[in-house]
Amino acid sequence: MKKRILITILFLFWGHNLIAQNEAAKNGVYVELLGNGMIYSVNYERFLNEKISIRAGGGTLSVNGIFLLLPLSINMTTFPILGNYFYGAGNSKLELGAGVVLGSAKVVSIFDRERERRKTIFELTAFTGYRYQRPDGGFLFRVGLTPFLPLSGDENRHGGLVLSGGISFGYAF
Repeated sequence: MKKRILITILFLFWGHNLIAQNEAAKNGVYVELLGNGMIYSVNYERFLNEKISIRAGGGTLSVNGIFLLLPLSINMTTFPILGNYFYGAGNSKLELGAGVVLGSAKVVSIFDRERERRKTIFELTAFTGYRYQRPDGGFLFRVGLTPFLPLSGDENRHGGLVLSGGISFGYAF
């Protein structure tokens, strides 16, 4: 009798593992170089379902111009916020996203400290690119184009739309 109970319990546990399905990853964290955070950003992403996610990130940069061989000191903070749509099945997908980048920048001339320029960053942005990620999570990789459209009064700086690109590495869970 004990043998039958033990075999039944083992079968139930073993059988449960056979029919269990891997749960889809609901969260992602990654570092993006260049891209929507402009220089870099650390991002958190939440999947609402298999095809839609929302993302928020932040990045900061403080560089003394002598390091860049420029007579400037730059301090910049950015916060990209995007909604994303994924097209495709399996590990490789087309990722399409749209949102805003908020932040601030301060540029100071090393030779003339009184010529300080402050800028509020408010730009529309998008992401179009390739994403590798297993549906159940693990390593994730992204690469794509990231256009910007400044809305904070500097539209003529680059003639409006600015095209950039980015690459990301992270983990989905």
